[in-house]
Amino acid sequence: CLFFWAKGPLSKSEPTKSPQHQHDNMQLNDNQSIAPFSIEQHIQEEKARLPANTRDFISKLEVLVNKTEDNEKKILLYKYLESYWSDTVQSNLPVAYYRSEVAKLENSEKSLTFAGRSFLWLIQNENSILMDPAKKIWASNTAVSLFEKAIMLDPANDSLRLDLGSVYIRSEEHTSELQSPCNLVCRLLLEKK
Repeated sequence: CLFFWAKGPLSKSEPTKSPQHQHDNMQLNDNQSIAPFSIEQHIQEEKARLPANTRDFISKLEVLVNKTEDNEKKILLYKYLESYWSDTVQSNLPVAYYRSEVAKLENSEKSLTFAGRSFLWLIQNENSILMDPAKKIWASNTAVSLFEKAIMLDPANDSLRLDLGSVYIRSEEHTSELQSPCNLVCRLLLEKK
């Protein structure tokens, strides 16, 4: 049933909206409204806590990314930003974000899966995401988008469908999609949590 459940959203013909801008006003399960998460704002807030030389270096890289039209150069710059946030700053959310930007430009199953699994790991393990519903919804939507793109490149990959199902099970926003009778197994898994 999980296989068919994860396959369901892919049959829609409408394009997937960008996860960063998918929701103007998000709702929690108890109808409590929350402000949407902005990765750009989050990165700016994280940069503000850094020493001036580190902040300036990251800003210069960001300017270069925005100026270049060459996708190969953008990929290299995003990889450098990802590495810098990982090794020097040690902040997981920007790392996953830049990894996803690389994956979207490379458009390979391998990079999309790696980026999607980075977000899945954050959803499952990162306290800053688990405690912030807006971040969790954003990370979930980003993971769903990445896994759906990877599945479109390799429709026979059941592992990707399981990863996508894991995101739906862990996500605050996607729990309503588990209500149909077809999704009985997923609902049972969610209730055992």
